[in-house]
Amino acid sequence: LVAGGGASVVYSDTICDLGGVNELANYGEYSGA
Repeated sequence: LVAGGGASVVYSDTICDLGGVNELANYGEYSGA
């Protein structure tokens, strides 16, 4: 996952820890990653 900014990395790590695969996919589409 290549997202812009360190905050995106923290966000993705948090979602992965929570097991929110769909949320992470939606975030990726929203951010244009």
